Amino acid sequence: PMGLIIFMVVGTMILGIATPTEASALGCVAVIILAAMYRVLDWHKVNQALEDAMRVTAMSFILIVAASTFAQMLAFSGSSAAFVQWSAELSLGPIAMLAMMFGILLVLGCFIDTLSMMLLTMPLYLPIAQSMGFDLIWFCTIMLIALEIGFTTPPFAMLLFVMMGVV
Repeated sequence: PMGLIIFMVVGTMILGIATPTEASALGCVAVIILAAMYRVLDWHKVNQALEDAMRVTAMSFILIVAASTFAQMLAFSGSSAAFVQWSAELSLGPIAMLAMMFGILLVLGCFIDTLSMMLLTMPLYLPIAQSMGFDLIWFCTIMLIALEIGFTTPPFAMLLFVMMGVV
């Protein structure tokens, strides 16, 4: 049963049949098929799943709107430029500055979820990365790793709870 879901999500991407978005839709279809086969699919559960999805989506949109407003306020007030200038005055090398940003994300991971951390720090980190001459693809990849490692740090450690739920 679980193999069907894994194949529909991972297998279709590996075989080149589906993109990640299409694979997630195929995973949902597989779950619906299995729920129907096991006769546990009813309208109450479908309604509950849609309600939960709506709540998570609304919460994510609220965070994105708030973070966009935060980034615009930083840009309009000149705080981003001042922050970049202040960080340049620290006279840290590029690797030391990267390590400091990485460390801040690890500490924030103890208390804040990944999306909030990313939306809070990236408006400040990207101008610094540009001023230090980092390749932005490389920099964002490193920051994504820091966000995920931060998401596993206690006491919040939300990713650990997700993994325990899967196990």
